[in-house]
Amino acid sequence: MLRAALFPSLDGALQISHTKDHLRHYLNEMRDYMPPKHREFISTLENNSMLIKLLSDSNKLVSKYNDCLEEIRAFRAMHLEYAGTYIHKQSQIENPFGRGGSTITGTGGTPFMTYLKKHRDETEQQKK
Repeated sequence: MLRAALFPSLDGALQISHTKDHLRHYLNEMRDYMPPKHREFISTLENNSMLIKLLSDSNKLVSKYNDCLEEIRAFRAMHLEYAGTYIHKQSQIENPFGRGGSTITGTGGTPFMTYLKKHRDETEQQKK
């Protein structure tokens, strides 16, 4: 279950924000399934991180912050690539039961390709 809290924790600590849309709603809804302590930890990070304020005091910190964002963006890009290769592409193949099935949508019925692209792109956009 810790995996489900890892990236929301990184987003909170690094103050990576995601636009408020139907996909953001799902991101928030996923927390309902996390252990209470994980939800509290993420909330504490989001509400107390002073990182962006600290960045204005140091160009060296800005560079390191951007390095962190790049690593998260790269992970999200790889996740998107894997999802495209191993889920989306497979959903396009005709099989005895038709095409697609449960592989067309991601966890919770999300349009996973759109969802993963959104997170990758929003991480990139927040570099300073």
